[in-house]
Amino acid sequence: MLSLLYTGHERSCPVFQNQPCSHQCRKKLFRTSGFLAIAAGFITSLLGYYAGSFFTLSEAAHVAIDSLADFYGAHIEGRVEKHGHRETDIRKQGSVVIALLLFLAAIFILVELFREHHTLIPRAMILAGIIGTGINLLRSKMLQGREVLSNNKTRTDLIRHARSDVFHSTYVAAVGIVFLIFEKHSIIAIPIGPWLVSPIVIDYCFGTIVAVYLTLQAIAILTGKSHHH
Repeated sequence: MLSLLYTGHERSCPVFQNQPCSHQCRKKLFRTSGFLAIAAGFITSLLGYYAGSFFTLSEAAHVAIDSLADFYGAHIEGRVEKHGHRETDIRKQGSVVIALLLFLAAIFILVELFREHHTLIPRAMILAGIIGTGINLLRSKMLQGREVLSNNKTRTDLIRHARSDVFHSTYVAAVGIVFLIFEKHSIIAIPIGPWLVSPIVIDYCFGTIVAVYLTLQAIAILTGKSHHH
């Protein structure tokens, strides 16, 4: 397991004997990354509900979709192994599935938008961001370690997911820190033009941005303007 986390390959993988990496090793890598993403999404969602943060819950949904993408990447590798001559078609089909998952995540976020959030607990947001960043850095390290020894289309796409999740978790922690400063200084709202905007409104705005981002990503994948598996 340590070898997988550090290099992206099992110790028994043929790549260490200068041979092509096995599909079995790749599938195990993607599944491990998926389990780590599930852990990050689950912890982030729990802390998001506790914090009353729509933004944090939105990021949890984003990470959860990426975990499904990792598991689906493992499934694709299995299909490519059995039907190598259809690799292009298989990966295009994978793109459609990932796009649909992104749309579902965006819908979940927008539905959650109508749930009332009366208070925010910034410390819980910060903790969610820190834990998520740590787990996603581990995923990124694991997937990047593989790049040194071998390259793979699915791995390249999943590493983008991991890097994206690192930044998004960092954003959650950063916003939580800003809200904590507001709390410490008893700032109820800040003036933006002619409006006074409360932290809860800012939280909703960031969460909505995540939903729009996921929708645009899905559209880009379906139109061939973004990466696919």
